[in-house]
Amino acid sequence: SGLSAAMKSAIVDKTFTQDSWKRQQSSIPTESHYTGKYGSKPYYLTLDNAAYGSSITRHCYCLSVQDVLDYLEATTSMGTSDTTLTNTNVWKMFWNVTASQSGKTIWLRSARSSSTNRVFRVSGEVGNLGSSFVNDTFTARPAFQIDLSKISWSK
Repeated sequence: SGLSAAMKSAIVDKTFTQDSWKRQQSSIPTESHYTGKYGSKPYYLTLDNAAYGSSITRHCYCLSVQDVLDYLEATTSMGTSDTTLTNTNVWKMFWNVTASQSGKTIWLRSARSSSTNRVFRVSGEVGNLGSSFVNDTFTARPAFQIDLSKISWSK
């Protein structure tokens, strides 16, 4: 509601399909995976299902695990020494800081494939992607896409 009328009219709908992911920390997965790191502790994310359910179209939505990986330009070829999925980069992406954000957690829209009652989230305290029970209380930070041809902007 705080956006100008011009900005509101520049928001475009996005169609996406729910995805589901596995998260491991104790062992490196044998299948293709993304490596994350918070401090010196690695964790591993594996896409389990890119099309978990039907496609939906939204004006405003929560980011997915894949959206975070894409933004940070993380690839499956990266390991613990060169991954861009680090706590510092996660803090910068979500809070525009490079230090722990105690007590701050943001929901993502990606499901945890090993549990029907867990969804991925971003931990501000440790700066990693993990999952929590769907009835936990965290912040939902909406995202949207803007048609830049409809607004005045500069880099």
